[in-house]
Amino acid sequence: MYDVDTGIHLVGHSYGGVVALAAALKDEFNIKKLTLFEPVAASVLKTFGYEDELKAITRFTEDYQKSFDDGEKYICARVIDFWGGPGSFEIIPEHIQKAMDVMTKNNLRHWTLCMNEIFDSSEYKHLNIPVSLIHGSQSNSIAKLISSALNHQLPNSELHVIENASHFMITTHAEECVEIINPSLSHP
Repeated sequence: MYDVDTGIHLVGHSYGGVVALAAALKDEFNIKKLTLFEPVAASVLKTFGYEDELKAITRFTEDYQKSFDDGEKYICARVIDFWGGPGSFEIIPEHIQKAMDVMTKNNLRHWTLCMNEIFDSSEYKHLNIPVSLIHGSQSNSIAKLISSALNHQLPNSELHVIENASHFMITTHAEECVEIINPSLSHP
């Protein structure tokens, strides 16, 4: 069991994974372990020289911003489908779709932070706490690449792949996620 005095186990998914990773890299507080479910840390692509994927993300975000500026409704569907796969947005209940649409401006700010919160490669190499990185077998190739690149660069990391899962694995494959976070909680 972790506590604030001995260190915490910080868990993040998607943008939450970006925030958790940044907190660990900045050594803001005592983190004993880090678990990241598909952190969308696009800046990792820049740091480690994945130019083609960085260009693809840049094109996506520029188009997303332009569509927002043009007043297009439900452009948040593009982000959901980008990370979760085609059709991911349409299966979300309408009341949640509406709530997501209202938060699009905030999501655009998250994309900016994900692209511009850049750490030096040496900062990744010096993050020596245990880090579990997780992506789904059906996930976006860029999400997989970010997790794999981090796994390759972090000195004390392990990569898990959840079969038949995509970006929203924390809801579709909750038991597998819990097993990774804390194996002692798994059901026999």
